[in-house]
Amino acid sequence: MVLSVNLRSVLEQIVDDNVRNVPALIEMWRNEAVRQQYQIANAEDFVYGYLLSSIHNQFTLVVQGVERRLPSDQEILESKDIVIRRIPEIRNAIFSKG
Repeated sequence: MVLSVNLRSVLEQIVDDNVRNVPALIEMWRNEAVRQQYQIANAEDFVYGYLLSSIHNQFTLVVQGVERRLPSDQEILESKDIVIRRIPEIRNAIFSKG
C-alpha cells in the first residue's frame, strides 16, 4: 500500500460524504429545467459521473492542501482501486432513489 493510513481514511470519508449527498444531487439534476439547461438525458448517469469526478478531485485537493504536493501515480492508482471497491455502494445510493 502506497497511501498512508491518514490519506486512506480521508479518501474513505470523502466517499462517505459524497454518498450522503446523493439525495440532494438526484433531486437537483432531476429538475427538468436544469436538465434541459445542461442538456442532461439521464440524471442518474450524470450524478454517477459527477460523483466519481468529485471524489477524485477532492482527494487530490486534500493531498495538495495537507502535503503540499500532487498525489503520486501510485497514490492515484491506489485511490482509484479504493473508489472502484466502493462503486456498488455509490451506484446503489444513486439508483435506489428511483
